Amino acid sequence: MSGRAGSRFVVSAVLGAMALAIYPTIIHPILMEDEYAKMQEKLLKERGLTKEDIQPPSLPVWSDPFAPKKPR
Repeated sequence: MSGRAGSRFVVSAVLGAMALAIYPTIIHPILMEDEYAKMQEKLLKERGLTKEDIQPPSLPVWSDPFAPKKPR
């Protein structure tokens, strides 16, 4: 039985380490979307850039697909 307990501990440790790595890179930005948007705007202003400046020329500027449609 000690072999199973050891392997369970190892699997739990690996899953815990993955969760700790995923939280700051994926979960926190999703939960704090406004904070990250403000940080991005501040960074662009500091560097004197616009979203159009950093967008590849062959692609349109990104727009939010879930935003309410504007009347024409």
